[in-house]
Amino acid sequence: NNNLHLIYTDPGNLSGKRWMSGTLLSNDYFLTAGHCFDAASLSADEFLPKINGMNKRIEPKEIAINMHVNFNYQTDPEGNLRQEDLFPITELCEFRCMKVDYAIAKLGKNNKNERPGDKYGYARISDKDAILDETICIIGHPKDAHGNTTKKIVAGKVSLVKDCPIFHKCYIGYNAIDTSSGSSGSGILRYPNGEVVGIHVIGECERDRGFNFGLKISTLLHASQILK
Repeated sequence: NNNLHLIYTDPGNLSGKRWMSGTLLSNDYFLTAGHCFDAASLSADEFLPKINGMNKRIEPKEIAINMHVNFNYQTDPEGNLRQEDLFPITELCEFRCMKVDYAIAKLGKNNKNERPGDKYGYARISDKDAILDETICIIGHPKDAHGNTTKKIVAGKVSLVKDCPIFHKCYIGYNAIDTSSGSSGSGILRYPNGEVVGIHVIGECERDRGFNFGLKISTLLHASQILK
């Protein structure tokens, strides 16, 4: 939100900042990456507000309720920005359960007293992981060369499936889908039915030996009571 200076004596420098993406899963449950709600997503020169009267930064549950989700932050066919639709985050319901980098937040109504799911619909959760060479799609808000983060849609093939005995390191890799800062938390959607088969958590190919990564849906289902 852009009013942190009205709430905190030391408001940090994130007021009004845009970052991260996510997917609506019901009328009001919003799935994203866990690091969207903690300091792991910040650069060295970005600072969260401090708790009033304390030399301590606010925690994830408080970070969340100082945020909102923008729907329709995208351009029309002529390249003009559409009218955004803002829904406040009212609660951080699950956060990094079993050390998995995911979060589920609950959204409130917009200024027209509408629930997001009633207005925009929502995605379905798959009960099966994506497989090698399957077509997937990511809808997110990556930063471009000019710093813009309007909605982008990218699609390609699953190019790596990585399993690990430690379940929260089970990934889907995709080297033909480029994702930059701001895409974290985007749902990974299966073609053609649009079911969520994971969430994107690691981007910028050159840092990860040619792959971007997302957590598999089986990993999320293992950790989350809400998704179950």
